[in-house]
Amino acid sequence: MHWLSQLLCFVSLRNVSDAAKPDLFITRAIVRNYIFEQSGQITLELLFNSFLYIIFMNLSEMKCQPARAGLKPLTQERVEELLPLVKSWEIADNQLQCDFTFKNFLEAMKFVDKVKAIINEEDHYPTITIFYKAVRIELFTHAVNGLGDNDFIMAAKIDKVLGH
Repeated sequence: MHWLSQLLCFVSLRNVSDAAKPDLFITRAIVRNYIFEQSGQITLELLFNSFLYIIFMNLSEMKCQPARAGLKPLTQERVEELLPLVKSWEIADNQLQCDFTFKNFLEAMKFVDKVKAIINEEDHYPTITIFYKAVRIELFTHAVNGLGDNDFIMAAKIDKVLGH
C-alpha cells in the first residue's frame, strides 16, 4: 500500500511548481490515511478516488463507495481536513448540513430535482427539508453512525450543481 501513495505523489509532482510541492506532501499523507482507513480493501474505484484526491483534491469527481463491514466513521482530524473542501457546509449535530435559499418555491424544487439525480447516481441518501423557498440538506452515514467520506463527496457534488 505504501508504494501507491509514493507513486501517486511522484505522478502529481511532475506537473507542479516548486512552491506548491509542500502542499502535495501534506496531501500525500492525507491520501495515505484515506487508503489505510478503508479496512484494507483495495478496489479499482478506491484507487481511482485516491488518485483524484491526491492530484486534484476534487471530491465532486469522486464516487460514493458502498457501505461495508468494518467501515468506521471519520475521525475528527479527517473531518477537519475535508470540511474546507465544501466551504458552504457545516457540522451540526454530527451531520454535514447546508441551507440553500432560492427566489421562490419553483426554483427550490428545481434544485431538489437536480440533487435527486445525484442521489440516484451515488446511491447515498441525505435528509432534504423544504421550507417554501429554502432547502436544508443533511448528510450522515447511517451504516457507520457518523460522517463518512460519502457525505463529503455528496456535499461537493451538490455544491457543483450550484456552481460553487
